[in-house]
Amino acid sequence: MEFLDKKHRIVLMAVAQGGPAGVTREELFQNMKLVMSKDTLSAVLEDLYFSGDINVLRDGNEIRYLASKEIRESMIALELQRFRLAGKLEKLKEASKNEGKDKAELLLNEIKGISVSISTSIISLMKNSPSLTIPEYMESIDIINKDFLSKIVPLLEEKPSQRELEILIGLVSKYRGEKDAEKLKLALEKISQARQVQQSKTQDLENKETNNSS
Repeated sequence: MEFLDKKHRIVLMAVAQGGPAGVTREELFQNMKLVMSKDTLSAVLEDLYFSGDINVLRDGNEIRYLASKEIRESMIALELQRFRLAGKLEKLKEASKNEGKDKAELLLNEIKGISVSISTSIISLMKNSPSLTIPEYMESIDIINKDFLSKIVPLLEEKPSQRELEILIGLVSKYRGEKDAEKLKLALEKISQARQVQQSKTQDLENKETNNSS
C-alpha cells in the first residue's frame, strides 16, 4: 500500500472540506498559495483527478473540484477517530493531575486505553481510503506523543534489570567499541549511586515524618 505524500493530502483534504458542493478553482488556489506554487498545485490536482480521488466540474464559467464520495466518507471516519483520541487524551491529562498514591496506576490504565484505541482506529481507517487517512492519523499521534505522551511514559517505565544493562553494554561494545562501552558502564554506575542516595534521603524523610506524627 502506498500512502499519499503531504502535498497530495493537504490538497485532497482542502477539496474534501468543500463537501458535496466542492470548491472553486479560484478558492482552492487562493487558499493554497501560502504553501505551494500554482504549478505544484496544478500537478497535484492532475494526479488526484487521474487517481479518481477528485472530480472536476464546469459550472458556467466556473471550475469546481469535488472530492469523491469515498474520500468524503473517509474524512468522516478520520475526524471521528481524531475526536475519540482527543477524548482519551483529556482523560489522561486529568489522571496526570491526580496526586493520590494510585496516580501511576491511573496513568498506566489510561495509556493502555489509548494504545487499544489507536490500534482499533487504525484497523477501522484501513477500510476508508487508507492512503489518506492512515498517514493523517499517524501524524496526529506523532504530535500528541511529542507534546505529552513522551513526557509521561518514561515516568511509568520499570527500571531496567541488571541483565538488560549488561546486554546494552555488550551491544554498545559490539557496535561502538570498548571505549564507549566503558563510558556507558561508568555513567550507569554513577546514576545507580545517585538513585541510591536519593532513595536513602527519601526514606529518612519518611521515617522522620512517621516519628513526628507518632
